[in-house]
Amino acid sequence: MSEPEVRAWKDWLLEEGRRARPVDWGRMPQTLVGHSGLVRAVAVTADSKVISGHADGTLNVWDLATGALLHTLESHTYLLEDVAVTADGRVVSADRDGALKVWDLATGALLYTLEGHTHPVFAVAVTADGQAVSASLDHTLKVWDLATGALHHTLEGHTDWVVAVAVTADGQAVSASHDHTLKVWDLATGALLHTLAGHTNPVFAVAVTADGQAVSASHDHTLKVWDLATGALLHTLEGHTNPVFAVAVTADGQAVSASSDHTLKVWDLATGDLLQTLEGHTALVLAMAVTADGKAVSALSDNTLKVWDLASGVLLRTFACGDIYKAAVTPDGRVVAASADGTLKVWTLAVPVSESEYDYMPLLNRVIERSADGKRYIVGVRNAELQRLQELKDEGKSGFLPRLRELPSH
Repeated sequence: MSEPEVRAWKDWLLEEGRRARPVDWGRMPQTLVGHSGLVRAVAVTADSKVISGHADGTLNVWDLATGALLHTLESHTYLLEDVAVTADGRVVSADRDGALKVWDLATGALLYTLEGHTHPVFAVAVTADGQAVSASLDHTLKVWDLATGALHHTLEGHTDWVVAVAVTADGQAVSASHDHTLKVWDLATGALLHTLAGHTNPVFAVAVTADGQAVSASHDHTLKVWDLATGALLHTLEGHTNPVFAVAVTADGQAVSASSDHTLKVWDLATGDLLQTLEGHTALVLAMAVTADGKAVSALSDNTLKVWDLASGVLLRTFACGDIYKAAVTPDGRVVAASADGTLKVWTLAVPVSESEYDYMPLLNRVIERSADGKRYIVGVRNAELQRLQELKDEGKSGFLPRLRELPSH
């Protein structure tokens, strides 16, 4: 079959899929019901506990293995903005009245209330040695001792809202502000090490790498890569056509950005090159996370959550859902999505091995495609997109695969 014939065959599949009645691909999600409205924050633990923060100021602690609600944590009186959890089982939550709360994850007990900010706290990060760093609209950050509740340092220098903070393994914090800058701080002394200037609009997000770089995302449509040791600007990543609201980094030296231009982009941090543009969303993308095995999940306003393969840019899965405001990935390969309807939805990210796990549309809308490296995939139409639905590994219902026509590689 010639390349034009292959393209024509794929075009026909796509048209048939648009006319077919769509069905959810994959298993239905686990749904955790316990809030009555918008879930603003979500964090996960190494042993698959989930902490969700709600607009009414409450937090819920869930066991993903059973779906059980373990604790409801009530003490905040304002809308929650962020939540973080330490390796030794402490939860730190931040709200719009400027207070933070420290909780015992095992018992649900309130340990400390951390007061000192004079405006809402928008972000909190925790360190491996038991500190919390809070970022506030009062233009400051504060460093807290989670063992005692004591305030160690107030970090002053920003001239506008501080909306994001990330911490490094060697005891630094990087803050992002609407004053168009980032700042690098020494958490032991509270000293300002560098001011990272270069963005021309507010900076919305920052992520740090294990080898000492920071990646910032801005309203100016760009991302920037910085050397934390020297404060030098290494790369400006250009390609988005609207503000960039989120960024995450991978262990193998890539960054993934999410924008209101409806796309995600994958970047090589060593070279600054654009590797992939992930297209498929039809509205603002804000909720985004990456996995340890090279996937990204994304969602917000188009009522879908999408799973992408970062190496190839292939859209692996699309889940139907409502508006998703936050997403987190568990160590065992599940995504936890915080929804506007007050629920948490939990999906398994791994592509099922057996085709019996799928709810297939008619067989005429499925073919087998062989990739350049010899792998075979079931290809079909989902949500009006042609997608690789499953890698074939010689498993499946008897009599099913032989009825699928093989599509030659091209």
